Amino acid sequence: MRWLASRKALHAAVDDWEARGVLPRDAAGRLREDLGAPPARRGFGAFVVLAGVACLVLGALRFVAANWDAMPRLVRLGLLVGTLWGAWGGAVYARHRGWRVWYEAGVVLACGLFGAAVMLVSQMYHIQGDASALVRLWVWVTLAAAAVTGARAALVLALVLGAALHMMELVDDPWSIHWHPLGVLVCAGALAAWWRSLVPAHLVALGLGAWAISSVMGNADAQGGAYLVVFALAGLVAAAARFSLAGPRWLGGFEGALLVYALLTAGLVLVQPFALPVELEWINVSAWQWAELAACVAASAVMAWQSAGAARGDLLGLGLALGLAALVFFHLAVPVLTDAVILLLGLGVVLMGYRADLMALRVLGGLWVTTVLLVIYAKTLGDLLSTAAFFVGAGLVLLLSAGLAVWLAKLRGAR
Repeated sequence: MRWLASRKALHAAVDDWEARGVLPRDAAGRLREDLGAPPARRGFGAFVVLAGVACLVLGALRFVAANWDAMPRLVRLGLLVGTLWGAWGGAVYARHRGWRVWYEAGVVLACGLFGAAVMLVSQMYHIQGDASALVRLWVWVTLAAAAVTGARAALVLALVLGAALHMMELVDDPWSIHWHPLGVLVCAGALAAWWRSLVPAHLVALGLGAWAISSVMGNADAQGGAYLVVFALAGLVAAAARFSLAGPRWLGGFEGALLVYALLTAGLVLVQPFALPVELEWINVSAWQWAELAACVAASAVMAWQSAGAARGDLLGLGLALGLAALVFFHLAVPVLTDAVILLLGLGVVLMGYRADLMALRVLGGLWVTTVLLVIYAKTLGDLLSTAAFFVGAGLVLLLSAGLAVWLAKLRGAR
């Protein structure tokens, strides 16, 4: 994940090379033009400003709530409208003066006060409607304000409010798929890609995985088929990210982070059929869902054919892992096989992390393997012989695989 960090590092490297005489001044100037302006630093001061704005919003809410009943209705309405437009006026003034941090803080303050105003006005005039509907209005207005003003902090606020909206809708109706949070994530993702903004991009990727997992876990009608669909789509996203990382760079350096989030989502989808020692009667996969999996595997194979080197091997392995895991978890459903396959998947993530030189992917794979071993130990705790047999077998397989890898590397070097 190098979106802004690599540009900062390149600017610093060009400055150092020019200062040491390694790079001529005209060549350094051309490199800076190609890189573009260095991204603005948002240090501790920006955090303090935004934290202060959050405290102002919370303090205003508490003050108004404490004195709400004693205020005439017209005073209440004037207080809400006045503070809201005052925040927008401060944001416009900060933009005019070029104070970017204060400008974004003003937009966030205005969006927060808008949400408070909506809640209080609905209470004051006894407007019928559930709380989730009001939060939904708050989310979309904040998202629109972020798009119009270009305030990255407002976009982050919209994503946080979208997560709160999704949790509220899950509490109200845990058995349905809620589409409004998905719409918020898609629109926010488009803005993050357009602005090349790092923090919203991470939140969108993480939010999409969380939305997909929570949706399939609550959708009782779809049963195992929904898990298979999400697993296949997460694998397809991971394959596309790995393909782009090796060449096209469609996402401008965000491929590594997206690869980690996609594989994390795919792994979490397998938690229920792996961790629960049952016969998985809930599995009910239709023919079109198997066809969707086959299409994702075929797409991974096509991307592997278009790639070369380590990326080709990773994409072929990813397609094979998709097909094998789907067959074992959603068709055969044999507990011993699911244990072995999910352990192999974790090792594959570690291997891909080394081949792609992604530390976050190596950490994810290490946590994956460790968690799987601990869960297997907990599942077989009552039968010490089974526990010992599994770990001895797993250890032998790992050692033999390591020896085979060393032998193949030496054979390739001899050629």
